[in-house]
Amino acid sequence: MNIKKQQENINNLLTLIKENPDLEILPMVDTDCVAGDEFGYWMAQWGKASIDEYWVEDERVYFKEHDYEDLLDIILCNKLSYEEYLVMSDKEGEILAKELVDKLDWKKAIIINIDAM
Repeated sequence: MNIKKQQENINNLLTLIKENPDLEILPMVDTDCVAGDEFGYWMAQWGKASIDEYWVEDERVYFKEHDYEDLLDIILCNKLSYEEYLVMSDKEGEILAKELVDKLDWKKAIIINIDAM
């Protein structure tokens, strides 16, 4: 474990909390932290913290900064029938997808990554 890096990550988190006291803090645990279900606790370390917007669907968390482009395709494919999709131009599809994704119930939060050791 790199103590200096962990201290930097914690100080950054504390600064974000101080500057944004009304934002929810959302810890995101890396799957490598949880080796199995045979124990109740697993060791991990503080990762990078940032402010982002998130949206949850079917137990999956999407982040606006990282998942926006993927969501354009996912939302458009789920919203339109195949026939509707075929007659739509690429530009029309892009505009509609952005409108749909931007209308999702995005929530702004401080995201803190919990990383594997």
